[in-house]
Amino acid sequence: MNLLDIKNLTVSVNEKKVLNNVNLTVNKGEVHIILGPNGSGKSSLSMSIMGNPKYKVEGGDIFFDGERINDLTPDERAKRKMFLCFQQVEEIEGLTYKDYLRELKTKVKNERPDLAFNITLGKKFEEVGLNESHMMRYLNEGFSGGEKKKSELLQMKFLDPKLIILDEIDSGLDIDAIRSVCSSLKELLDEEKAVIIITHREEVIRELNVTHVHVLRNGEHIKTGDIELFNEINKNGYSEILKGNE
Repeated sequence: MNLLDIKNLTVSVNEKKVLNNVNLTVNKGEVHIILGPNGSGKSSLSMSIMGNPKYKVEGGDIFFDGERINDLTPDERAKRKMFLCFQQVEEIEGLTYKDYLRELKTKVKNERPDLAFNITLGKKFEEVGLNESHMMRYLNEGFSGGEKKKSELLQMKFLDPKLIILDEIDSGLDIDAIRSVCSSLKELLDEEKAVIIITHREEVIRELNVTHVHVLRNGEHIKTGDIELFNEINKNGYSEILKGNE
C-alpha cells in the first residue's frame, strides 16, 4: 500500500484552477523533489495535500495510508502523521514555544504531557541546535531564519510524522544554515518516513538522498525522473523539458 497516492487531482483557488489532473505516488523511505518555474503549482500541491480550506478540490482523490482524506481538516491530517513545513514561518506573540508544544502533544498526539515532558523537550531542543532558552520565548518571535527552520524541525521531531512536506525550507538561508538544517532533517528520516521537498536550491538536493524528481508547469505534472532529471534542469534550465511537453 502506498503511503500517499494522489489521483487525477484538480484544485482551484477563488475559482482559478491551480492544479490540473495531477498524479503522484509516494512510498515510505522515499525523498521526492518538486521542481518547476514560479507559479507552476508547487506550493498549491503542498497546501492541497494538507487540506488548506482555501484550496478547493474540484476533482480527483488524495489517499494517505490507504484512507481517502479529501474531506479531512488540516488538524485531522496532522493527527494521521502528516506535517507541512511552511516557506514563511509565522511568529505568534503571546504563545511560548513550550506551551505550543504542549498543545501539539495534547491535540495532535492525543497525549497528556507528563513529568518527563520537560526533560524530553530539552533534549530535542539540543538535538536540532536550539538553546533551551527558546522554550520560554514567544513562538518564532525574534528567531533568526535558521532558528525558525530548526524550530519546525523540532516540531517534526516532536510529532514524528510519516509524511514530511517541506515548502522551500531553504528560503532566506545561507549555505551553512542549509547544511545544518539538512543535517538535522537527515537525522529524522528513516525507512518508515517519506519526504516531499519543494526547492530550487542545489545545496538542498545534494545534501539529501533524492529518489524521485518531478516537474510541474501551469498546475500540471509533466515529468518524473531521478536525480539525473535535476542535473539536466540544473545545467540547461527548464526550456528543453518544457519544450518537449508542449
